[in-house]
Amino acid sequence: MGPRRIRTLLRKFPKLEDITKLSKSDLMLVEGISSDLAAKTKGIDLELDKMAEDKTASIGARYLTYWDSSYPEHLKTIYDAPVGIFLIGEIPQLPCLGIVGTRQPSHYGKRWLNYSPLIS
Repeated sequence: MGPRRIRTLLRKFPKLEDITKLSKSDLMLVEGISSDLAAKTKGIDLELDKMAEDKTASIGARYLTYWDSSYPEHLKTIYDAPVGIFLIGEIPQLPCLGIVGTRQPSHYGKRWLNYSPLIS
């Protein structure tokens, strides 16, 4: 489920716990949620959220959601802003650089990041 659908779903049902209790037909009342997507959403395990939170903390990272007060305001202004971001360290003051990409970067992309003087 992409950021737009997640935001639409959370506007209608603000608490994740409430979403997990909804029927498939209730989920399908949300714009953009098909029968297939509703079935997948119905199976969300909230324990995975806790495990992900623990794993993130164990590597010194944190996860900020769009609704967190620490979420960068400038990031909220882009079209289809991410619902959440992983962060290690603090968000620098402007100007700053963010890299958005695939989980499977090309050889060129990997080489550029390793070479870049911007990455320390």
